[in-house]
Amino acid sequence: MKPVRILLTVVMMISLAGIAEADIIVKSKIVTDIMGAGKTEMSHANYIKPDRSCGESSTKFTGGLMAMMGAGKEKKSIDITRLDKAVMWMLNPEKKSYRETSFETLKKAYAAQSKGRPGQNPMAAGTDPEQYTWAIDVAEMKETGKVGGYTCKGMAAKATGVNKEDPEDKVVVTYKQWYSDKFPGYSTYKAYEDNFGKQLGSQQFGEQRRLATMLSMFGDKLDVLMDKMNEIEGMPMKSSMLVERTKGPYEMDEQAGEEEVDSMRAKMREIMGKPEKTESGMYKIFSIESEVLSVEESQIDGSKFSIPEGYTAQ
Repeated sequence: MKPVRILLTVVMMISLAGIAEADIIVKSKIVTDIMGAGKTEMSHANYIKPDRSCGESSTKFTGGLMAMMGAGKEKKSIDITRLDKAVMWMLNPEKKSYRETSFETLKKAYAAQSKGRPGQNPMAAGTDPEQYTWAIDVAEMKETGKVGGYTCKGMAAKATGVNKEDPEDKVVVTYKQWYSDKFPGYSTYKAYEDNFGKQLGSQQFGEQRRLATMLSMFGDKLDVLMDKMNEIEGMPMKSSMLVERTKGPYEMDEQAGEEEVDSMRAKMREIMGKPEKTESGMYKIFSIESEVLSVEESQIDGSKFSIPEGYTAQ
């Protein structure tokens, strides 16, 4: 009986080791709606090992100006991050080409982004976050929920900006995120997150990187929100961000004394239609929603993390 016990012990150890080291595949969907430009739908699959990842995306415009201009065609993209090689590759499947970026370059880009980009914000052209006085509230949600069948905790944040020169002009940013560490393969996700942080000095990738990119458009005014989100332990499973403003673009034109617009702008208004209003009665400037659809443990072939044969450098 002793040899049998030894054999069973070895089999169990091998099985447990396989589970601990299993790679994971995370599939999600992301919907973005930008006033005037239209709505974008993205299907995303992220293949993760502790020292590398490969993200495959399929994106299409489903409405608005971009769809009308012929951008409704589905576009595919691939990004490969190799922590073991300190490099990222951005692949264009249509052109069979790729662009390589070193981690040193990425570090500089992340550092510049953390300082914000005044003037490039989703509120409206000609506005500056510095013109607003901001009040920010961030709190953990008391209730738990489930996304993809996995138990999640939540964090909610709201930032309200009031124009210093015009109190009637307000901007509200509402952000909610549900996150979890209760899914198969979390140890692999955590290992990758930790390794990513050591290599790039930032643990923001995937959903957290998207959030950092959007918040950077407000300069450093919403840094406290990002800091709170960085304290979260777990993978973002579902998130939503809504940017609203009390004044729409047409009202701002009239306020600036531009009651009459040239034919080109009039045509653009006709194409874009009237800005959508939210339940609060404010104008929706920007929104994004993302949700994890599935998390699967699977041994991923190493070729997934290499530049395919036939691709040329840009």
